[in-house]
Amino acid sequence: MNTGPFGGGGNWGQNCVPIRHAGELVTDGFNEVTDGWRGTVAVITKIGLVRPRGLRLLRAYAMRLNNHALYGTIPGLPPYEDGLTSYPWKGHVNAIGARVPYTKNTNVDTNLLLVIKTTARKSTYQGINVWYRVGTRQYHMRTSWGSELLARPARC
Repeated sequence: MNTGPFGGGGNWGQNCVPIRHAGELVTDGFNEVTDGWRGTVAVITKIGLVRPRGLRLLRAYAMRLNNHALYGTIPGLPPYEDGLTSYPWKGHVNAIGARVPYTKNTNVDTNLLLVIKTTARKSTYQGINVWYRVGTRQYHMRTSWGSELLARPARC
């Protein structure tokens, strides 16, 4: 698989998040992409979950983060603010069609925010497939960061 300027998919691991009940909406923002090829602009053409179980991907957004932490996994829909933490929402776009320009600053990423609806007490996926193009060339990157969403009384 030629991953192109987005590279090899970043860190690997799994995030475990407690949820109140099956059917809950969750925004998962643990994945990011960065265009590392000078002079290029990557355009995301498709996003899908890797081996989803007990959940559905409803929407995907792209947010350019300038030295701001990734969203992480939060309950409900973005934007998120709990009185202590506030995440940027201005400038978000639909991930499909999002333009990811080259940056040499490794602290500037494009955060992928996935709005997920759980359909089971245990909902999982093992990463994200991101298809994109640079000019006329198509690329595919698969992240290796997944999530496990567990409804009460289960614990992480």
